[in-house]
Amino acid sequence: MNCSTAGYRFLIALSYSGWFLAREARPRKVAGSCPSSDFPHQVWDSPLPFEARWNCRTVDWWRGAEVGGVGEKMIQLLFLVVFAEGAVALLLMVKVGPLRELAMRGVDQVKTGKGPATVKTLACTLSVLLMSSVTSILKIQNRGLKLGTVSPMDQVLWRTHLLEASLIGFTLFLAFVIDRLHHYLRKLIALRKAANTSREEVEKLQMENRSFHEKEEKSSGEKKKLQQEIAKLSESMKQLKSKSEEHEKATLEAEAHVNALQKQSEELLLEYDRREFKAPSQGAGEGGTATVYDFKLSAEASRYPAFLLARKQLQFEGRIGINRRRRKRSQGIGRWDAAGIAGANTLIGQRVMEPIMRNVVVQCGTSWDTPRTSTTNASLDDSSAVAKAGTAPLVQALKSTASQDVSCFHFPGHNRGKAAPPSLSELIGPRAFLHDLPELPELDDLFSPKGVILDAQRRAAELFGSFKTWFLVNGSTCGIQASVMATCSPGDYLIVPRNCHISVISALVLSGAVPKYIVSEYNSGWDISGGITPFQVDKAVMELEEDGKKVGAVLVTSPTYHGICSNVQGIVNVCHLRGIPVIVDEAHGAHFRFHRNFPSTATEQGADLAIQSTHKVLCSLTQSSMLHMAGDLVDADKVSQCLQLLQSSSPSYLLLSSLDAARAQLSENAESFDEPVSIALETKGELMIIPGISVLDLSSFLSDFPAIDPLRITLSASDLHLSGYEADDILAEKDQIVSELVGTKAVTFAVNLGTRRQDVQKLVHSVKQLSEKYLSEDGSNSRKENSACRPLDKISIKLTPREAFFTKKRRVCIEDSLGEICGELICPYPPGIPVLIPGEVVTHDSLSYLMSVRDNGVAISGAADDELKSIMNGAS
Repeated sequence: MNCSTAGYRFLIALSYSGWFLAREARPRKVAGSCPSSDFPHQVWDSPLPFEARWNCRTVDWWRGAEVGGVGEKMIQLLFLVVFAEGAVALLLMVKVGPLRELAMRGVDQVKTGKGPATVKTLACTLSVLLMSSVTSILKIQNRGLKLGTVSPMDQVLWRTHLLEASLIGFTLFLAFVIDRLHHYLRKLIALRKAANTSREEVEKLQMENRSFHEKEEKSSGEKKKLQQEIAKLSESMKQLKSKSEEHEKATLEAEAHVNALQKQSEELLLEYDRREFKAPSQGAGEGGTATVYDFKLSAEASRYPAFLLARKQLQFEGRIGINRRRRKRSQGIGRWDAAGIAGANTLIGQRVMEPIMRNVVVQCGTSWDTPRTSTTNASLDDSSAVAKAGTAPLVQALKSTASQDVSCFHFPGHNRGKAAPPSLSELIGPRAFLHDLPELPELDDLFSPKGVILDAQRRAAELFGSFKTWFLVNGSTCGIQASVMATCSPGDYLIVPRNCHISVISALVLSGAVPKYIVSEYNSGWDISGGITPFQVDKAVMELEEDGKKVGAVLVTSPTYHGICSNVQGIVNVCHLRGIPVIVDEAHGAHFRFHRNFPSTATEQGADLAIQSTHKVLCSLTQSSMLHMAGDLVDADKVSQCLQLLQSSSPSYLLLSSLDAARAQLSENAESFDEPVSIALETKGELMIIPGISVLDLSSFLSDFPAIDPLRITLSASDLHLSGYEADDILAEKDQIVSELVGTKAVTFAVNLGTRRQDVQKLVHSVKQLSEKYLSEDGSNSRKENSACRPLDKISIKLTPREAFFTKKRRVCIEDSLGEICGELICPYPPGIPVLIPGEVVTHDSLSYLMSVRDNGVAISGAADDELKSIMNGAS
């Protein structure tokens, strides 16, 4: 017999003996009287000898004696049980070394095997005793009420029963408390073990992730070095081969061309001999003879970038310059002295003298290896071009001008706030009107900067690592439009991802360029498109070159709205080998240069033009952006001209100064993004372990995209049977959390310099509540799952965007538009990625996708019918 079985039997025996003793301890009325009692004569109900003897053992209560016998022992036993239970409860509540563990094990033994049955038996026995004591108390009270008085014996019995009832009740209460404490402590221990296990798993995953990233970075670095070496070698070989072929061809053609020129010059000299005249000629020397010849070359001069004439190499652009000095007639009619050819400044085929411009290189047949130098004459001293940390010259100039005590007779009409609309003044304050100034002389000119604007732009160029920077007051849209117009002539091809921003399509309309679309990788589980790869760009360029098409530029969106970055450096290597400029829509990556965990910027990877929305993650005012230029493939003057066409002629100095201030803010604090990056990474880690929640990362795509913006948090609640729209509505309505972008299956949150920890803690808490509420549901109450296919897979183009924009149109019901040519730009916003572009054929996939997002209440931009019940059809 083991200890536990003996314990069980002991407890059962104790319970029955306790019940018996309690029963015998209760006095009853018997016939006759107790001979030794000092109490008055009483009549007793039963003449049992045992009860009579028990009643006779009662000590005189007048002398303060207590009732003796088994009842007293019963009360002592109950006291002992109460103290024991209290001690156990105290050990469970207060952690005192190994004693709590000992108490937990003891209770575990009681709750295993036959222990629960024994405990229930004891509890029932004590309950019966409790009811018996309560019944006795009530009987004594009733008897006292009937007799009008309570005898001393009844008083002693009443107190005895009351004490027994109290002790029994307290014993049961302590037993219940011990049971609950033991239950919750066991639950707490289990939860702690689960939490520790989860924490260990997360730490293990983080270590594996770090190890993977270290290996990936190491391998990618080696791969980049090899690619760079291969690209350099390929470039050198192509350059040598091209130069060799060009030189050989130029030599043969130049010889033929010289022979033709000599023949034509002989004929002209014959005419000269008949009509020679004398006149002073600048640059021809004193007494010199200057002659202007107009004739057409037998072949197009632009085909000959260089030729050798009279042992002097001349560069020309469809024009040949000859300066003839006075010559002596020599033997052989038609011969002339070419001694002055090296100083030629009179042009054959052009009668106007052209001055030689300083710092300008004019070359014929300009290509990627023959750079052009800007003709911009404006400049600042070298010392003023340094981006001094924390100084904002445009802001200082605006403050200084606004503080002048002058009488104003210029625009705007509110006259520095004196006539500001009261409601607007109450909204933004009076100081905003004081600094809302026009292009005064001391504030410089945006389109011809020579002062503070030029200084601010050069400081920005130095900080952002570009050759030249332009401030934009019409947003990144005008920067993209100007970049395309500066690189693509009408009819040139622009290679562009199909998930480009709406501004790219408007640039195609303005420039007349023809799009060559690249379909980026699409993840149907997230309903998100990624970036493009160098292989796709190389394939598109080769296809156009095989068809004899000219590629004006390649435009890349990196990062995308969701933060996915393309391999810009690889694309640049592919394009620059062919002399094709690369434009990068970097609207969402203005912050990349300012933290070690951010991806490389477009200009750092060799892009020629990069457009950044400074107002998105950085801190300038909405609508203000920057256009950065690097390299020499693009004419900076042409970019300036295009910007002047597209930007307002009355730029807001509040927007311009906000760009300067945002630049100065980053100069002041090199660690500005340490806190946002830490917050974003911690938040992603917490969201990843929430059941039913997924977080977007690079593993969601098959392509080897180099990076994803750490400050973009994109999550999906598809495992909770919630669409992106539903999840966003719940977070917005219940917890007032406003996201940056919502899609059919995902919601994107943007972390920036103004994000605080309490904000992301609120986000994590709300997502946890969302998971707890919807994790166990079967999704029967959720909206219908979006069954629309990817809208960008099948593209059929009938007209260019420019042709479709200016063609005659008619309105067609959207249900009947299948197979029609779209005549307008239809784009859900955000994110601003077109689904249908002017000139494209409406397909079943694009139509289904549009009707799906329309039914989900997404705003449609560009369509004449904002409810999208109809679309405009462009005639073919």
